[in-house]
Amino acid sequence: MSRISKLKQKRKIILITSIIIAIVTVVAVTIATFAIKNKNTIETSEVQEIEEIEVAKIADVLDSNIQFDYNTEPTEESIELKIKEYDESYNLYYCIKEIGQEETENAENSEEIEDKEYILYNGEPISIEANSVLSFKYEKDGIYSEKAYKLQITNIIDKGEIKEGATKEELEKGKVEEKDKVNSTQPYYIRINYTANCVTIYKKDDNGNYTVPVKAMVCSTGTATPTKGTYKTLNKYVWKQLNGGVWGQYSTRIVGHILFHSVPYASANHNALKYVAYDKLGTKASAGCIRLTTADAKWIYDNCGLGTMVEFYSDSNPGPLGKPSARKIASIVECRDWDPTDPAPGNPWRTWNGVSTQTQQTQTKQNTTIPANNNNKPQNTSINTTNTNTGNTNTQNTNTNNTTANTNTTNTNTNTGSNTNTTNNTNNTNVVNQTGE
Repeated sequence: MSRISKLKQKRKIILITSIIIAIVTVVAVTIATFAIKNKNTIETSEVQEIEEIEVAKIADVLDSNIQFDYNTEPTEESIELKIKEYDESYNLYYCIKEIGQEETENAENSEEIEDKEYILYNGEPISIEANSVLSFKYEKDGIYSEKAYKLQITNIIDKGEIKEGATKEELEKGKVEEKDKVNSTQPYYIRINYTANCVTIYKKDDNGNYTVPVKAMVCSTGTATPTKGTYKTLNKYVWKQLNGGVWGQYSTRIVGHILFHSVPYASANHNALKYVAYDKLGTKASAGCIRLTTADAKWIYDNCGLGTMVEFYSDSNPGPLGKPSARKIASIVECRDWDPTDPAPGNPWRTWNGVSTQTQQTQTKQNTTIPANNNNKPQNTSINTTNTNTGNTNTQNTNTNNTTANTNTTNTNTNTGSNTNTTNNTNNTNVVNQTGE
């Protein structure tokens, strides 16, 4: 065999060997990839099965695994609900929704509460001040019972008007000492600026002091709101009956009858907002509680656990994050019965097109209103005659009365029989509107 033939044969062998090695490599890689995918599929399936097992393992709260101790006789006093026994292999969470006398029959069929709105039971008696539905769930590793156990309290006699504020004894007894601020394990600290009607939320800095502002909220304080002192939150309510028979959503008790809560509602329904009160956010408008938008009240409810410290103070400077504003809604007839920030399903603000029927009508009236000036001629003979009979013989006074007549033709709420001054008519109209709300 010649040298050239040997070289050719050697090259052929090398080529065949390379091809075989390439094929083997491809096959090995394919097998390994398949094995990995198969393993991941099995592991994913196992994780899903484990998760399903974990969900199934969270027991519901039942009569067989919880025992209560509380007064069941009719009473005008608040009830201390004690939990004698429960399954301590889980965390126990609860939620309070107060109910009106007319709601007691259908209370257990009320809307479901989200898991994150439940409060961790801390072993202390739960204070119930009015007829309520309490919902209970077990929790472990962030997984809650599927169904809520509902306990209905209906033996508390309605005492009539609820007075907002806190007694001197309640204020003194509830005050937090300076050392408690240092030792607090709560993630947030709340400061209420009485003068500026602004709330600022703080978290801890690297040294463990509450100096880092994280959120500011516009609010309405009132005459009975404390102006100084620090207290700890005591209880929470999804719906809470308030002074004057109105209701607050996402209420958090601070001290006495001083609470954080939404702007009042006429009833415990999302579409019963007192919209005139909503437009007063940022000014002193409450009897003593801290009114907030529903979203802000819910943020405190969801994120600030019981025992969170709340400090009252007064300063013209609203705080490090400034003072937010809330939109004015009273003129938006299509949506004004809802808080624009309420996350509840069905809130019409989410689909509102930005055009209000009332706004359009008001603009039309303004465009057709006769200008009020001293050159206008009387628009109604009978009114002019009446004005003449009042004894206003001065030419300037007569013109003013004519102007009043023109104003009255465009404002049906003004009393034309007794008011002869445009400014007075306007003031009277405002009083009527506010009383109606």
